Amino acid sequence: MDERSQELRRAIHGDEHASVESMPRPMMLDIRPSKGPWVALPYIALRRVEYDPDRRPAVLIEFSSHTIEVQGRKLEGLYLAVVGQRASVLSEVQELYIEDDREGTAVIQKLTIQKKSKRGEGAEDES
Repeated sequence: MDERSQELRRAIHGDEHASVESMPRPMMLDIRPSKGPWVALPYIALRRVEYDPDRRPAVLIEFSSHTIEVQGRKLEGLYLAVVGQRASVLSEVQELYIEDDREGTAVIQKLTIQKKSKRGEGAEDES
């Protein structure tokens, strides 16, 4: 595959070798579980981010309309990227694709997207 085709593929599918992609100040956080629908949520709707490496899921990202649960390894960098509104894409990465196991590289093994209910209804799981 030539370089132009690879760039186009990465633009459409993201970099399957990276769990977290970041840029200077993205308007939205694009969440891409390996199965189920993808969703992009505006940072302006971000309400809360929690990180506890001893809890499962280790990271909770709460928007006004959705709650995102993140499980994986080395997720402190992901937490800091979301809190600083620098993360642009979060995507699940299968273990066999992990080539770069450097210190501090986040590995997202599971993303769960839950749509919040409207007053009194139960939450819907989208993944």
